[in-house]
Amino acid sequence: MAESAEWNAGEADIQSIAHELNSAVPQEGARDIRSTELDRRIYWTTALALMSHPDGFVGAKPAFGNLIRVLRRIHTTNSRSSPYDDLVSLTAIVEGLSESEILPRAVFTTSSSFASITRLHLQRGRWGSRLLEWTVDLASLVTLQRDFAERIGAANQDIIRIGAQTVFRSQSHAPTSSALKSVQMSIDRLDGRGSDEFLKLSFGSTRATVRVGKHASSDPNLEALLLRGQTPELHRPAREALVEALGAGPAGHSDQNYVDRVRTYMGNIQSLFSVKPREFAPNWFASQAAQDPKSAFLFLVEFADKARVLMGILSAAVPDAVNLQKLTRVRSALASWDRALAGEGECCWWPQGPGGEPPSRKPKNQSSR
Repeated sequence: MAESAEWNAGEADIQSIAHELNSAVPQEGARDIRSTELDRRIYWTTALALMSHPDGFVGAKPAFGNLIRVLRRIHTTNSRSSPYDDLVSLTAIVEGLSESEILPRAVFTTSSSFASITRLHLQRGRWGSRLLEWTVDLASLVTLQRDFAERIGAANQDIIRIGAQTVFRSQSHAPTSSALKSVQMSIDRLDGRGSDEFLKLSFGSTRATVRVGKHASSDPNLEALLLRGQTPELHRPAREALVEALGAGPAGHSDQNYVDRVRTYMGNIQSLFSVKPREFAPNWFASQAAQDPKSAFLFLVEFADKARVLMGILSAAVPDAVNLQKLTRVRSALASWDRALAGEGECCWWPQGPGGEPPSRKPKNQSSR
């Protein structure tokens, strides 16, 4: 239900499910080991709740209070599983919505296996009372755009340091600027090449020290652009939304109206990608989308997220959409998640306007640090 973008708050009684899950979680100190299947159920229940009704986590008495209690209980244990690791990332969104601590402090440290999931730190730094400073692989911070180094490496930024002098007391930005320029050259040279070349992109073992939170940067836009990261939980729902919105038929089905819509759509989103694979040429992509729409649009969604323009490609499908239902759901969920993680920060890498800001900014109600 969640991955198909067919979620509807009325189709699953999330509150009842959360009550059952709360009863199923072993009590603290009990010898029972939490099963992987239970972790999986908690993950998918949380995902469905966040997609269908994110406001249920907001307020002094949230509708999904039981689910918050479940999350708080399991994050106090040392039990680990694959679904649990994914749940840590998802819980960051719950924290951002509820503005309450659920995740333990250990996940925010350099030594944590979750250090590269920078959405955790972005949202906790936005509303929390502590300064968060940690070191992470530079690759987890990179956005595939031509002006990545220019925006992130501004001389007055106080968010990231790279190189031997990574302490923020240092006034030297030279190591950071040099490292980012090297990264930018690697990104720029890929423009127009095949998607297989993008998969080989590597930045070696370069590490960066980042900080957010109290007494850190006061630039929510720069923090969001650097730390928002990708949203893999919404990749398949976004794919389904685009396939439905543009009116794709069965794989291999030749519908000229559909092909024309896709071609026009791809032409309209070219400006969102300052660096893009050759497969995004409108005619090329339209041909692939006719043969295998689900694979073609999943590739588009995943790349767009790496370029930080997922909302941009979803919004671009609205004018010519033949069915807006799933597209509306996914855009609404993504907007809520963006606000939970970044508050007033701009999460989409829009082309910069004359003053360095996105062309337009809509006010957001989510509180900020």
